Amino acid sequence: MTCDLGALIPGEEVNITVTVEVLNTAPSTGNGGEGPCLGNEDLCNNASVSAFTGDGDTSNNDDSEPTGVTTFLNLSCPGDLIIACDASSLPSETGTPVTSGNCPTGGSLSYSDSTNTTGSSCAESFTIVRVWTAVDLCGGSQVCTQRIDVVDTEPPTLSGVPTNSTVSCDSVPDPASPTATDQCDSDVPVTYAVTRNDGPCGGTYTLARVWTAVDNCGNAISQTQ
Repeated sequence: MTCDLGALIPGEEVNITVTVEVLNTAPSTGNGGEGPCLGNEDLCNNASVSAFTGDGDTSNNDDSEPTGVTTFLNLSCPGDLIIACDASSLPSETGTPVTSGNCPTGGSLSYSDSTNTTGSSCAESFTIVRVWTAVDLCGGSQVCTQRIDVVDTEPPTLSGVPTNSTVSCDSVPDPASPTATDQCDSDVPVTYAVTRNDGPCGGTYTLARVWTAVDNCGNAISQTQ
């Protein structure tokens, strides 16, 4: 580390104290030289360096004096989320980490996903555990984890259920065949049940026809004719 104190008056004394705090994760040696960490590659992200000068006349000191330099890499993950099963889980939608530090900008930011279905009752509900890794140009790295819970809470939609009607006893239509669609379950079965309530005479009665669709996660919808 060099400090350019500028032009000094003959006989002027300048006291400089440099304090270096090295974490226990820092390498014990450093080769110096030129590089992305300005000659301190081995300490980058593992040391806090401060310099103080006793020179009362700071006008002849240029700003090459390192004052309060910190070389830590910080990584802050996006918050945990709950999203619908048909929503995108891409980082562009669920967020990316924020990195900070005084080492040169650049390096890499990557993630890996693992899926956890423990405690889930269906394939459409699960947890994504997303591990983010940031590596700076000096080789320092940080890891953080984001949790994304994917849930299916929406019932299917029924199509083709007839409206109520009144017909003569000799022209009762056959039951219709409604279909069901769901945002996440591609194959939702539709069940049918009918209840007959007789009227005041043998030729009059009411049929209550009920169609029900239930997706894999137990979300249900029923419609009656």
